[in-house]
Amino acid sequence: MGLREFPVEERINFRKAWVLPKNKGDGATRRMPSEPKQSNTTSRDEHSEETNGKARIADRFVGALLGSAIGDALAFPYRHYSHAFLTSLFQSLGDKFGQHHSGHYPVGQYSDDTQVALAIGEAILASKRDDDQSSQLDAGHFFRYILPLWRDQVLSQPDPSCAEAMNRVLASERLWIPQPHGEGRAEVAPVGRVLCSALYCHDDAERRRELVESLVQLTHSDPRPLACAAAFAAAIAHNLNTRELILGPFLDDVAQAAGSFDPRIETVILDFPRILSMTQYRCLRRIGSLCPDPKYPASEEGATVYCVPALLLALYYFLKNPYDYSAAILNGLRIGGEHGTTVFLLGGLSGALVGQDGLPAPLKEAVLASEAIERLGKNLYRQWQA
Repeated sequence: MGLREFPVEERINFRKAWVLPKNKGDGATRRMPSEPKQSNTTSRDEHSEETNGKARIADRFVGALLGSAIGDALAFPYRHYSHAFLTSLFQSLGDKFGQHHSGHYPVGQYSDDTQVALAIGEAILASKRDDDQSSQLDAGHFFRYILPLWRDQVLSQPDPSCAEAMNRVLASERLWIPQPHGEGRAEVAPVGRVLCSALYCHDDAERRRELVESLVQLTHSDPRPLACAAAFAAAIAHNLNTRELILGPFLDDVAQAAGSFDPRIETVILDFPRILSMTQYRCLRRIGSLCPDPKYPASEEGATVYCVPALLLALYYFLKNPYDYSAAILNGLRIGGEHGTTVFLLGGLSGALVGQDGLPAPLKEAVLASEAIERLGKNLYRQWQA
């Protein structure tokens, strides 16, 4: 039974009854929340379940980091290509990493989205060795880890909006004081940098919100990128904690996080069952019309740098194939345009649910610095557990 077989009103009213499919080709099934669950656990079963739960979360820490890096690296050679061109290609874009047209980057190279996210992860590891040092996780601490990426010019195709904000700091006398863009600048670039903080604070919504605010405001202060980053972080946290992805609770968590910064985005996310019922063509047009901003007009070429449609597209393709990383990423790659950050977000969402074992093995091995990324994920988990 598929989502679109029920009227929109019924689908929205019973969002909590929709269990998203685990196998490719399966439709969502409807189960009422009041259904009794069979329970006959012993203390041994409970201990085993707790152990399995910890192993599952540890695997998903690594899966989220590798999943985002793989998605980013797959999209990297195809940035700025049109949606029409990418959908016309015969070969599958998600089977292997392509060679960048410039020839200046190794196969498996990812963009500044992954580079900055990994630097934030290293900052988290360096900050909290004990409770007395937990206060170091603030904007100033993060800034000391990511500003050198721009100062030393080591980023691959850095986002212009973030580069503009960082260059203002580098040109000023207040070297470690952020100078973010004011309201009106709503690029998607800062959204992905909250990935590691979402993993680290997946069980603490209030702390997660504080870190999202600190990280995004290093370069942007408009409520829209703040809301999108909070929504993305909440989605990552939900995927880490869930055993079975159900649409209603997922959307509730994501919308609530976004609403603390921008109620308009909260409303859009709560209406997501309507978007999921649309064909891909209608969905692209619908998402492009939500929270419109004349600075970021919708494009027939594909995705734009505007944070709202970028996040919504990542959510759409994730929820269409929640347990199939390859299918979700392939659809995301075909968006075209400025789709790099969207595919990065999509890879993180999928990887946080399917875990490391749910990612394609050849891509895990071929992505740049895969061992270092895996080690970072394991260390973040150990530090969270400690």
